[in-house]
Amino acid sequence: MEWGVIDDPPYPFPSRYRVEAGKQGERLSGTLSCDRPYYVTDVFARLPGIFRAVATLFFKRPVIYRLRASFDGSVTSFDGTVTPLRLAGQAEYAITK
Repeated sequence: MEWGVIDDPPYPFPSRYRVEAGKQGERLSGTLSCDRPYYVTDVFARLPGIFRAVATLFFKRPVIYRLRASFDGSVTSFDGTVTPLRLAGQAEYAITK
């Protein structure tokens, strides 16, 4: 797993990781790669100052990253047939600090 960080908020987000799963003789494997976040929701940053101060006493700081992602891998069937997969879409990653 590889991680990326942006300046604000300075929390890590996954930028690349290996995915593997299998069931009943079939197997999915590949790599999910994420670009830099195109949108970040820092929930506390949206709160007015006094509410933010109170919220930090009771809650961790939730941050949601929205990223463009692509999966490059394959599905191997129980009979050995390999089907390549190339998928693209949106990914979300949430972290609380």
